[in-house]
Amino acid sequence: MKKEIFQVGEDKMLRVEGTAGVARAYSYMETQLPQPARLWYAGAMFRKEQPQLGRYRQFEQIGAEFIQAKKEPYDDVQSIEALWTILMKMQIDHPLTVNS
Repeated sequence: MKKEIFQVGEDKMLRVEGTAGVARAYSYMETQLPQPARLWYAGAMFRKEQPQLGRYRQFEQIGAEFIQAKKEPYDDVQSIEALWTILMKMQIDHPLTVNS
């Protein structure tokens, strides 16, 4: 693992969400990606505010972004199916509830 060296006085930000990073990556690689682009992210995120009782400042999150996709219900179905598949492969038994 590469260790970064920070200079004294530099400001650093902890990742608070994944959408911005996906959007930056998409804008950089737009011409090399199939359209519409279906991108995902996973990793540690951090809360800036004081966490509520029973929560931690650091948490794990996964997410998916459909960029330039038509607004079709099928896109939502694909997202739900992908998440459900991930949860099943991780052997996380959690009920699936879908509302509108």
